[in-house]
Amino acid sequence: MDPDTGEVTDKAVKADVTVTMHRAKRGLVTEGAKQYVGELVVVDIGIPREAELIVGPGDLLHLKLRQET
Repeated sequence: MDPDTGEVTDKAVKADVTVTMHRAKRGLVTEGAKQYVGELVVVDIGIPREAELIVGPGDLLHLKLRQET
């Protein structure tokens, strides 16, 4: 399932526990997602919540992808 939209595909599994980093993604807390997410655990990885006010997805576009080794 898509963690941002909650869209469920035919390949979605019904988890007992879902772990997400920093904060709960929008799609994981939709009504339709509940049966697939199970218990939702949000893990703090040290990113200050205030960082969301000044950093967005577009800030990462200039970064180059790492080459697989």
